Amino acid sequence: MAMRMNILKRARVNSKKQQPSNAAWWSAVMWVISGLYLFITAPGSSLFSVKAVLFFVPGLALASLCFGIVFYLVQRAAAQLFVRLARDSRPTFTAVASLGTVLLIVQACVVYMSARQIFWIL
Repeated sequence: MAMRMNILKRARVNSKKQQPSNAAWWSAVMWVISGLYLFITAPGSSLFSVKAVLFFVPGLALASLCFGIVFYLVQRAAAQLFVRLARDSRPTFTAVASLGTVLLIVQACVVYMSARQIFWIL
């Protein structure tokens, strides 16, 4: 039992180092993909316009900071909760990995919806 808890603690320490940059990177990538999709599919919009500069330059930084931090904190809190409630390491790893995947999908949806709103406001 002690060995399993050590494995969980090591995994949590290793993931703490990578989570902030991964969450910010994923938000930035989703902002760019969402923006490209919106600019390509919207009639009358151009990637070579002031609207595109206003959308991509500050939007990219704000998306990675805001959404990256929020989803990093949610994932970290959930992982800590799973570690505290853990009785067996295999279901805990599966639950944390599944939660990470679900959070990536939710993060992508939230970033897209935010990008769409900002696009139509501009």
